[in-house]
Amino acid sequence: MNVIHTNDIHGAFESIWNENNLETIGLDLIRGVKDSFPNSILVDAGDALQGSALCSLDQKSVIDLMNETTFDVRIPGNHDFDFTVNQVIHNAKSSNCPVLAANVVDKNNLPILGGINGNNGQNYIIEINGKKIGFFGLVTTETLSITPPENIAGVEFKDEIEVAKDQVRKLKNMHADVIIAVTHMGVSSSVNHTSEQLAEEVNGIDIIIDGHSHTKMTKKVNNTIIQQTGAQSHNLGMIEVYFKKNGKFDINAYVMEASEVGKKFCPDSVLSKKYGECMNKFLPMLNREVGTLSDSLFGGSYNNQSISRCSETNLGDIICDSMIDYAKNSEIGKNVKEYKNMHKVAFVIGGFVRKSLKKGIVRYKDIIECMFHGNKISFQIITPKILYEILEYGVGKLNYPDDENGCFKGAFGSFPQLSGFKFGFDVSKEPYNYKLNEGGKRVTYVTLLDDDENEVKTLKREDDKTKLALLSNNTMLYSIPPIANIKKEGVGENLTDILANYISKISLNNGSVKYNVSQGRVNLVGNNRWQHFESSIKIKNSSDLLANTELDISLDGGEFKKIKTDPYGKIHQIFKTGIHLIKVKYLNFEGEILVSNLCELKNVDLVLNKN
Repeated sequence: MNVIHTNDIHGAFESIWNENNLETIGLDLIRGVKDSFPNSILVDAGDALQGSALCSLDQKSVIDLMNETTFDVRIPGNHDFDFTVNQVIHNAKSSNCPVLAANVVDKNNLPILGGINGNNGQNYIIEINGKKIGFFGLVTTETLSITPPENIAGVEFKDEIEVAKDQVRKLKNMHADVIIAVTHMGVSSSVNHTSEQLAEEVNGIDIIIDGHSHTKMTKKVNNTIIQQTGAQSHNLGMIEVYFKKNGKFDINAYVMEASEVGKKFCPDSVLSKKYGECMNKFLPMLNREVGTLSDSLFGGSYNNQSISRCSETNLGDIICDSMIDYAKNSEIGKNVKEYKNMHKVAFVIGGFVRKSLKKGIVRYKDIIECMFHGNKISFQIITPKILYEILEYGVGKLNYPDDENGCFKGAFGSFPQLSGFKFGFDVSKEPYNYKLNEGGKRVTYVTLLDDDENEVKTLKREDDKTKLALLSNNTMLYSIPPIANIKKEGVGENLTDILANYISKISLNNGSVKYNVSQGRVNLVGNNRWQHFESSIKIKNSSDLLANTELDISLDGGEFKKIKTDPYGKIHQIFKTGIHLIKVKYLNFEGEILVSNLCELKNVDLVLNKN
């Protein structure tokens, strides 16, 4: 028996090929994989329905596509609730499979998805060849702090561990042969309970199909297999269950990369056509050219790492720069007399930055998909003291690696992306106390910058008099305790339109947009042991390894220089701690890749493409 699974698709429904290499596993290929395995079960662990242009514009078409893919069990993720709890319920009613969320209840303590299409909204049993496969669903309680409160009014997210114990008892009473928890919990340090804790504290779960943290992983904890595929359909999960005559079973779990799926399976032509039909009605708007990038803008999930959740990114930089530009040329602060003379600082959380923008022509569709569509710019009045608190909250999770060759840990959705200032932080200092929502001594300085990135003034931590104009995201403020209850003095346009207009403006004036991979706004200080790291980059020309080959290499936007790969097709470089961009040219091929020791991007593979 085979269980095929996905998580955190975030609207990546289209199969995307780079020459002959599959990069994104679209729904047509997911359906093709399922059809290749008789009696297989297809499961999604949440956040499939949010994150793309189509998701933002047409939820009905999204559900139609999921139905055509023939999912057998789904759960909502935290971002499903961005469309409101009523939309979550409506989507479940429109789904051809059970949608489970055992720990999400209404004011009467009843599952919000109970009674829909004959399902109880908590658990479900699928019988295959006489064996009962039992599923139950859990959604992270972190949803309460990362989804607009008005979207989940009247809904309670109950403790995952306690609910799981009850669900295991119920499924055992239903004589389930295998118990599978489908969870949107993840393994990041920001959640109340991780899927690993679930496995440790709840006996009787055979398999956990997880999501939320965008982690590619397969591991065993307390006799429970936990598997997650990363995000945005770059991988597909496979779990093979082999039953023995004595009633016991063996489990073989693994994650297939997109390239492997593309070589072994064929897409479903009906689904390919249906996706095209869904997109066609929006193409005039989505294909509108916004501007041109001379360099890629990186952010979101990159090589299975959430880079904007642990480091400054140039996509985060330009988003915040566009907010400052808008604030100076709009009437967002018209009701505040001193607004014009206030220094303006912009801030969005790293989790808001969703997907990189590739160099070349940028279309409106790309802008929608690189951040949350429908979020507007907001203006609040804060002080330096509050700004320090915001930053302490954002950097409190990052930790030193366990050993000299490791990478930093603690990617966090509230990691700062910013404009109008820069700051430094020391990971060895006391972190923010997330239980008490106070404290932290990591931020060592905050310095205001002018439009040309020149230093204007260094702010004092205890200054609660000086007024600053904070530009941020109107629907995510509540998730940052220091500013959650500060009055919004103004709300402006949609942030997608603000960024689109800014890119258009720069392209019109300069011909294209060029941003270094880092502007030096977020700086790790007091880092004596890990000031530098060694990175190795394995380079391929399509599928052929370029061993002992002379290449042209550019580091962080510098001039191209000759360098020769070793017998294993690798180049080795020493970098200063942080995020760096490598560009490579070889004959009529080229490519670019990021390396970083702030996340797992030290040793990477680069496939060159024809230019």
